[in-house]
Amino acid sequence: MEAKTLLHKALNASASDLQLTVGIPPVIRLSGALVKMDLPKVIREETEGLTNMVKLILLMLSQRSVYSGLTATGKEE
Repeated sequence: MEAKTLLHKALNASASDLQLTVGIPPVIRLSGALVKMDLPKVIREETEGLTNMVKLILLMLSQRSVYSGLTATGKEE
């Protein structure tokens, strides 16, 4: 399953966590309880796709925080 679709399904279920382990279906946390999603087992390529997505998001957030402290002249406030 595509990483984006998997994240949407977890969000639509109001999950606070999404846990992926190769060889078993995805697991979400609902109201503190871990619940297996009714989906096929996770394959390695799915975890790699999500890892790359998370790395990109973290990179974007880190750049945003660096730039948020700069003035229009490019100097720190």
